[in-house]
Amino acid sequence: MTSKASTIGLLGKNGRMGSVVQNLIKQQSDRFFLTDDLLNADAVIDFSSPECVKEFIEDVNTSKNARAPILIVGSTPWKNETLNILEKYLSKNLVFQAANFSAGVFFLTQILEKYSKKIETAGFVVSMEEQHHIHKKDAPSGTAVRLQKAIRPADPSSIPTKSIREGETIGVHDVFFEKSLEKLSFSHHAKDRSLFAQGALDVSHWLCKNKEKLFKKNKILHMEDWLLENN
Repeated sequence: MTSKASTIGLLGKNGRMGSVVQNLIKQQSDRFFLTDDLLNADAVIDFSSPECVKEFIEDVNTSKNARAPILIVGSTPWKNETLNILEKYLSKNLVFQAANFSAGVFFLTQILEKYSKKIETAGFVVSMEEQHHIHKKDAPSGTAVRLQKAIRPADPSSIPTKSIREGETIGVHDVFFEKSLEKLSFSHHAKDRSLFAQGALDVSHWLCKNKEKLFKKNKILHMEDWLLENN
């Protein structure tokens, strides 16, 4: 490990995403070093479940020697009433939350937020379809829910959404706007699971590098903070 490398802990280390993150860390030893000492890592990346994150935070709170790492949360689904757990952790260190660490999904969300209402006003009817591997537990996916909110913030669940779970599909999200004589489509296809793992690592690097400045914001950080303010 070099002096510049950040120590990274993983929640969900042995899961599908955790295994990919581990492989990428090994390939980027100049930036990262994997540690099993989660309570004293520079940053902890979560690809597990809200329950595991809550247990981790409880361990930090009850430990006398915990360093309280930066927390990057990628698990879904988090409910509004439990988000206060992450809010309280802000007193200890930075918290970053994203349902999807893909830059492409983020910019798709931006497009939908800006234009969906205008498209629907023009007479188009919206629907969605999302596809994932057969092992995925939540449906619709956290990314699909985020897209729903981008389209109809006041009533996201009113958007007809088809969830398909088959094979080893990494992630496909399609948004359709249709009327009698035409159909408009917005689509994002994830080609490899490493897309999300690398995104989480890039976020970790940014957070560790800019910790003092970002801590002053005193808020849970999201993709827009990284992609819009960092570029």
